Amino acid sequence: MNIEQIAAALDNFTWGPVMIIIMGITAVFFTILMRFPQIRLFKHLISNTFGGRGKKDGISPFQSFSIALGGRVGTGTITGTAGAILAGGPGAVFWMWLMALLGSATAFAESTLGQIFKKKIKGEYVGGPAFYIETGLGWKKTASVYAGVTAFFMLVFASIQSNAFSSIVKSSFHVSSALIGLAYAVLLFLVIFGGAKKIAKVAEVIVPFMTAGYILLAVIMFIVNYHEIPHIFGMIFKSAFGMDAVFGGIVGNAISWGFKRGSLSHEAGQGTGAMVSGTAEVSHPAKSGLAQAFSVIVTILISTATVFMIFSTGSYNVASPAGGFLMENVPGLSSGEFTSHAINVFVPGFGAAFISLAMFLFTFTTVLAYSIYLESSVVYFLKEKAESSMLKKCMTVLNVLMIGMVIAGAFVSADLVWSIASICSGIVSIINLISVFCLRKYAINALKDYERQVHAGIDPVFIPEDCGIQHAQLWAEIVDGQYAEEKAAYMKAFY
Repeated sequence: MNIEQIAAALDNFTWGPVMIIIMGITAVFFTILMRFPQIRLFKHLISNTFGGRGKKDGISPFQSFSIALGGRVGTGTITGTAGAILAGGPGAVFWMWLMALLGSATAFAESTLGQIFKKKIKGEYVGGPAFYIETGLGWKKTASVYAGVTAFFMLVFASIQSNAFSSIVKSSFHVSSALIGLAYAVLLFLVIFGGAKKIAKVAEVIVPFMTAGYILLAVIMFIVNYHEIPHIFGMIFKSAFGMDAVFGGIVGNAISWGFKRGSLSHEAGQGTGAMVSGTAEVSHPAKSGLAQAFSVIVTILISTATVFMIFSTGSYNVASPAGGFLMENVPGLSSGEFTSHAINVFVPGFGAAFISLAMFLFTFTTVLAYSIYLESSVVYFLKEKAESSMLKKCMTVLNVLMIGMVIAGAFVSADLVWSIASICSGIVSIINLISVFCLRKYAINALKDYERQVHAGIDPVFIPEDCGIQHAQLWAEIVDGQYAEEKAAYMKAFY
């Protein structure tokens, strides 16, 4: 076996039945126990995403949403979705949808925990799984493993983003990989060395623009090809449950690839959204949790846009587990080319340019998010030395390394890097999901407290002791310093 085969075997093991069971049970558990918050509180998902504003110590909920959404979409919504179709057939799409919908409850829980146990380092907030695993559970070694693997994961996955973009541009416009990688790296350098707040400002401009443009094109294709809708949805649902004559034999692949590629797309359960959530300035942790849950919901729309583009034009192949193809509509095309081919079928000559721009915006904002995730891991390890110059030096080294990985990503084998990143994703997901489950009462209590205050007609503010939560001392400083009026309304309502 060569290194690619070994990595693929480890990837398949990591994302085997155990991972699917853990991820599925956790998502269903939080969805039921919190009474379907992603549906029941949908209005609050939106209001907490677009409401509020950042202050000197943190970014706004919308900026946090934009960074997280930028990190969640990336290549997962285009090449990842197409890859799931190639390996798992149309049925994989259903399992991607289901995992994202249920996973939004997991995203709420982990992101709320990221807020509850966040820290203030050098005048800015930082949080994430490593912090709530150590503070909430006392599992310091586990927290260190999570932070370490996540840092490595971000560096590896950064190369996937540039690889996906360079592959599209190279095949469409015959531009050299070296030139693409260098140009990408220069633009990245100009942004990430401006820090979290500069990244937030860039993300809140790019992400809404790219999302709206991508979905708009899909809607236009949807309207023009409306007669394909019954067939597309029928094919997806039949294939998901093994009832399709062509794809019935790969229902296991459909579930596995739907969960795997879905997870890499929306990232719910990995804990990365909690890292961004921990940097936000809010009066109550549940507010940030609801915003992050909404970002997962939005990934469903973006992935669905990709799905409709591909299926409505027949621009896809489905691989057979035995070798060859169960269906080969576009001979010679890789899954990364399905979407651009679909757009070219709809608007001849437009697909390459549009998908190149979309891939640049999607992947670029993803790598920006990775810089935030990296910082969270580094700050965790160096929190005792945060006031020294060591933190800044380490972040500089890692950001330079990430830029180097972006350049290298233009040349490396996509299959190998996808497998390595997927393995790391599986490891951090298992650690995080178990930790979030063990800390479930804190997230659930925070949601109950939020709803209690909403029903009382006041703007929710967080008093940890009233939620039975310890080791969240920073919140006394936050509430007293930033939300004195909200606290006064709280005391009047409940004391």
